[in-house]
Amino acid sequence: MTPPDTPDSFDLAFPGQDLMTMDTTPQLQRLQRLLGYLAQDPANDLLRRDAIEHACDVGDVETARRLLDERAASGALAALPWGFLSARVALAHGDVDAALHQWDMMACDAEIGAQERSLAASAAAQLRLRRGGPEAVTEAARTLAPFIEGVVAQASLADAAQAAWLRVEHHARHLREGLDWALAREAAGQLGPEAAGVASLIAMDANDVASSSRLSRMALATLPEQGEALVSAAALSLVEGQPQVALTLNERLTAARPADGRAWTQLGAARLLTLDLQGARVAYARATELMPGHAGSWHGLAWTMLLLEDLVEAERLLDQALVVDRNFAETHGALAVIYARTGRRAMANDALRRSRGLDPNNFAAQYAQALLDHPELPGEEVMALASKLLDGQQLPSGQRASSLLRMIRQL
Repeated sequence: MTPPDTPDSFDLAFPGQDLMTMDTTPQLQRLQRLLGYLAQDPANDLLRRDAIEHACDVGDVETARRLLDERAASGALAALPWGFLSARVALAHGDVDAALHQWDMMACDAEIGAQERSLAASAAAQLRLRRGGPEAVTEAARTLAPFIEGVVAQASLADAAQAAWLRVEHHARHLREGLDWALAREAAGQLGPEAAGVASLIAMDANDVASSSRLSRMALATLPEQGEALVSAAALSLVEGQPQVALTLNERLTAARPADGRAWTQLGAARLLTLDLQGARVAYARATELMPGHAGSWHGLAWTMLLLEDLVEAERLLDQALVVDRNFAETHGALAVIYARTGRRAMANDALRRSRGLDPNNFAAQYAQALLDHPELPGEEVMALASKLLDGQQLPSGQRASSLLRMIRQL
């Protein structure tokens, strides 16, 4: 019932991002042990590095900064590993500009190895994507291009660099180009698990369900919490008509990534298909808050309100979906359903013409037509007629589109 999601909803993972949803007790305990060891051996750089990383992980940015400053006071800091740690501490403090500056310097530092420079460029590119703005994708691509262009699929390339490049392609909506790049590396045995996860989401948005399924399984086999692969697996469970699996996966996803709008809109769909209308309303409403420019979330919320028989609110939400995207056929079709249900036949016919002009066979238009053609029939008989109209259409899972009406009939 919703158009494809956009990649802009996916929040790139950085240290300390999900502290509200994780139990940091073991990390805090380890940090205290490390600080105790370091007090006895302050010149031990390995201990200090480990302590700084753990402090960032648990959000203790003051301790991380103090440990780094103490090391800087004892002598000049080499780019490796202190440059990476300095950028990480800056990011933990919320100083994005300082982190970018540090990573950009390392990406251009001829004194360090090519792989380390590519990792610095990857971190900078991903941070630029996360920060957003009109030039974010262009700047991220420019940062990474020197380490990607000219590298053949058979050549070794750090997984982080692969994943960063694919995220740039995804955000740029270069779906086919990005997927082809990933598939070539997969065929050569050179696609990393993180990159496979990103590629699975690109494949999903490119409507290549088979590749998305294969790539997400590949990623999750090595990285069970890989973000994009989890999003793909959760979406695939909906496509494949497994609402209970979809519900479990998307509940897990929203718990782990509460600021990920895409996860919330998928959870709304899963709850809708399991007939939890109030739960679907909550999930879709959260998705519209996080992704106000995503028409599909408004549309999903509108359908939920329509099924709850709040036609006034459903119409308001569909009007909002039209503000975001006037060219989605199902939105016009859903408005035709509401107009027909409320006796506004002329408006229903106008909306129906617009809907069919965009997609002659969309689900909402078929249902609206049945309502208009047989206004005198009881609801059950209208449903039966609409089901016949939809019998020739199939969902991506292979189910007939009329199965959606059978779901409505159960409410």
